[in-house]
Formats: sequence, C-alpha cells, structure tokens
Amino acid sequence: MTVLVQVWDTSCNYKCVKTLDGHSGIVLALTVYGSRLYSGSQDTRILVWNIDKNFELEDTLEAHDNPVCTLAAARAMVFSGSLKTVKVSQLSTLA
Repeated sequence: MTVLVQVWDTSCNYKCVKTLDGHSGIVLALTVYGSRLYSGSQDTRILVWNIDKNFELEDTLEAHDNPVCTLAAARAMVFSGSLKTVKVSQLSTLA
C-alpha cells in the first residue's frame, strides 16, 4: 500500500506521468468532480488536487477523526466517509 497517488497515461503506454505526494497515511479513496481530484487517506485528511494545473495541491481538509475510507462527489458536494461518520461539504466552501 502507498501514501502516494499516481497519475497514469492510459492512452497507449500506461506510463506513470505524475506522482502526487502529500498524504502521511495510506490512500484509501479517490473521487473527481469538475477539475478537482479529491484523495482521502488513513491520515484522516482529504487533499484537493487541481487537475487543470498539473495536479497542483490546492487544499488540505482536516476532514475526520478516523481514516477517510470513502469519497463521492455530486451536485457540487463532496461526501466523505469515516468510521460511523459521513460528512457532506459544499464545494463552494472548499478550494
């Protein structure tokens, strides 16, 4: 298991084109909404990466008291799940 998120070019050669480093725990969940990639980790945080800016780290959300084990996004909201807890964040209040 890894604390890194790897971005792969799947168009022809399946080459790793970018490694996103920022979590201090195992990455357990990913979701995309618009031009943002959200990664959730064992370190209890959600990192927000800007896809249009070469996956630049845009924000760090201190999301939960336990590992973030699931993420989903819809209707301008991010849903994050952790031990017995689901949080809903409006994207307008995030990065």
